[in-house]
Amino acid sequence: MQLGETAGGNILQEVSATGAYFWEVSGKPVSVLLDYDVVDRLLEQVLRSFGVVPRRSVEVGGLLLGSVERREGRSIVHIEDFEPVGCQHAHGPSFVLSEEERSRFEQSLAQWRAGAGRRTFAVGFYRSHVREGLAPDSADEEMLARYFPDPAAVLLLVKPFATRASVGGFFFREEEGLRRDASYLEFPF
Repeated sequence: MQLGETAGGNILQEVSATGAYFWEVSGKPVSVLLDYDVVDRLLEQVLRSFGVVPRRSVEVGGLLLGSVERREGRSIVHIEDFEPVGCQHAHGPSFVLSEEERSRFEQSLAQWRAGAGRRTFAVGFYRSHVREGLAPDSADEEMLARYFPDPAAVLLLVKPFATRASVGGFFFREEEGLRRDASYLEFPF
């Protein structure tokens, strides 16, 4: 995929001055600025979990950290860091948190809540995606609704591949809910 404008006016472009990718979907209220450094470090974590289980990877996940700038009815989410949240995979290779793991997720989230004077906070969450396609499931939608009430909160799914570039996709809540079939714009990760 080339960086730049795609069919339908969707945009993925390198922003060299800031060292980030800019992800924007025409007509949608949420755009994302994703730091290159986050991509590099997050991909390293995702690839370490690749092939842990024979013929299948385990999923990893955690918090996305950054800030939100609101202007002219749009939100630009700037992802500057992430914090992994461990999963023992008691329910298989998917990133499904046990009660204890959910408690740790909530503790991490409490440390990164938005507040007065806080520049960096939890702006959403991520997980690797080793299932078919690249789309969120009902557990992702529930987590976004439960833990991230801000309409600008995002979910990042990263699909690793052994023989080609991994792929990422952002998701956010809309009036109809979380888009569950595919990301508006997948990008090389």
